[in-house]
Parts: sequence; structure tokens; C-alpha cells
Amino acid sequence: MIKVCFFVVSLEQGGTETYLLRFLTHYQNKIDATIICKSGKKGILEPDFKKMNANILAIKMGYFNLLSFYKTYNLLKKNKYNSVVDLTSNFGGVYMLISRFANINKRINFYRQSSNHFKETKFKLIYNSFVKYLVYRNATSILANSEYNFKYFFPKIYKKDNRFEVIANGVKSKKYSSIPRSKNEIRNDLNILKDKFIIGHVGRYNKAKNHLTILQVASKLIKNNKNIELILCGRGTDDIEIKDELKKLGISEEVHCLGNRNDIPEILKALDFFYFPSLSEGQPNALIEAMISGLPICASDIGSIKESIPDFLNDYLVNPLDIKKSIEIILKSYNKKNFKLIEETKLWAIERYDPSRQFNKLFIKL
Repeated sequence: MIKVCFFVVSLEQGGTETYLLRFLTHYQNKIDATIICKSGKKGILEPDFKKMNANILAIKMGYFNLLSFYKTYNLLKKNKYNSVVDLTSNFGGVYMLISRFANINKRINFYRQSSNHFKETKFKLIYNSFVKYLVYRNATSILANSEYNFKYFFPKIYKKDNRFEVIANGVKSKKYSSIPRSKNEIRNDLNILKDKFIIGHVGRYNKAKNHLTILQVASKLIKNNKNIELILCGRGTDDIEIKDELKKLGISEEVHCLGNRNDIPEILKALDFFYFPSLSEGQPNALIEAMISGLPICASDIGSIKESIPDFLNDYLVNPLDIKKSIEIILKSYNKKNFKLIEETKLWAIERYDPSRQFNKLFIKL
């Protein structure tokens, strides 16, 4: 077995954590994995990773936490890992350097976001430039799940250095296309009438996912079309903050706030349309899963999403804050479904995100 140490922020449910879990599941019994959670906290996915026999450690790491750096160095040195994979973008720089001092030959830094995910201050930007430099100087492989990420973090050099490579997400298509329960059965469990037109969104509740625009679009659609309802699914989507906003908009009865779920394939099967107006994305697992599930989409016209869909869907991309255009696209599907386009999209996504092909690109580097 290959001994690999992975660095993540935590094991809360998100795109990075989902990717890592799928990767380890695909190579179960081939990777002896240690996962270090830099936040000092584990998370809701811990039991799933333990099923993969992963050794999970929570070590609180700050910008200059010398004690945690020393502990990490000793851990890496003692366990003699074949490789280290850091999935925290620029903040992997310090750990690429530590891994080098620990004589680990394969040091992989994986960028899974398309912008900085912190409040920018002068000090933080200086530190961010410093750790990015450490990535460039010490990583043996620098990966991203979209070219757009490289354009943001390494715009002038990523095409000139063969250490840089784009590796797309991997999604097991059968999980989304072979669901035994019917659409009506699933809707019945969710207390949704079978003849409703259901728009859905999957994603944790934060600024980048643009929930405020989703609710504004839903409000206008619902008030003009009594047959339309909305499902919100993801960590935090059942919080009081969203429910208060629904009350203000007068659509509490028509919007189903499901919170965190572990039955996403069934939730997607219950939908008629997938709306995904993110302000920022690395590579959107939820959108990919929706395409594989055979759903028509409307999504943000941003670089990372544009890379994630077939070219023939570009007309279904919008400025993430454009409420009017989003409504037009959703109503187009509401009034007339283009089954041929949906099937072409599904087949494209199944091939593009084939897990064996995409995961192998990382596995061979370990």
C-alpha cells in the first residue's frame, strides 16, 4: 500500500472533502491514508473517512504556529510517507517545505478554489504571496481542478512548467443514474406534490454560493407561477437566517430547506431543474452531479463553471447576479423541455468526469 499524508482544513462537507473521500473510496485498500485537519477540528464526514481506514488527526495550525510545524515535521519524518498531498491551495506552501525537510520525495499541492477565501488585508496578502512562493519552490506537482484556478494563482507561469496539471473531479455516474425509487416516491417523502415544477440547488450556505439571488429568483417565479417550488440542500440551508429571509419574501411554504443530506442522488432525482449561480467556484461537484442526473441547468458565467460544462450549454450561463436572465432560462425549461440537449449533456458529463480516468491522474503521482 502507498502511504500518503493528506492535508485539508477539516472534514466538513464541501467540494474538497467530497473529492478526497471519493478518491480514497476508489482506491480502497491501495492507499494507507493519514488525514491532517489544519483547523484543529474534524467534521461531519469523519465516519465516512474512517470506513476507508484513514488515520485522522486534528492539528490546529496558524500562520506562524511553530509548534504545530514541528509536530508535523516529526510526524512526516517518523512515518516515512511516500507522498504528501495538500488540498488547501497557497496555504500548502509551508507543508510543502516541511515535507521537503522530512525527505518526502513526492510533494503535491492541489488548488481546488478559484480565488482567495479570506478577508484580504495587507498582512494576509503578503503572507499569501510568501506561501505561494513556497508552493512553487517546494512542490513536485502543482495541480488544480480547473485551468481557471491556475489563471488566478499562477497566471504567468503555469503553462511553462510541466509540474502544473489540471485534474478534473471524478464522479461515479451509476450512483446518480441508477436510483431504484421513483421520482414520486422521493417527492412523497419530502412532502412535495408530484405535479409541481421543482427547482433545486445543492451547496453549503455561504456568500460564494449566492443564496440571496437564488431566493430572489425563486420569489419572482413562485409569485407568478403557483406550480413552482424550490429545494435548498446543503450545510446551513436550514438555518434561521435563510428561514427569516423566506418569511420576508413570503415564500416559506414553497421553499423546502433540507439542510445537510447524505442522499443527494435521490434529491436530484426529485428535481426538474438545477439552478447554480455561484459567485466563485473551484470545480462544482453539485453542478456536475446535476448534469449526470439528467437535469437542465442554469449556472454562473464564470471561468471555472464554463470549463465544467460542454460548449453547447454556454447559452445557459448567466451573470450570477442577473435575476431577469436566470428567470428567462428557468421558464424556458418550465414551458418546454429539450430532452435531446439533456441527454447529450448527461453523456458528455459521464465521459468527462469518469472516476477511473480522472482519479488515476492523481494516483500515479503518489
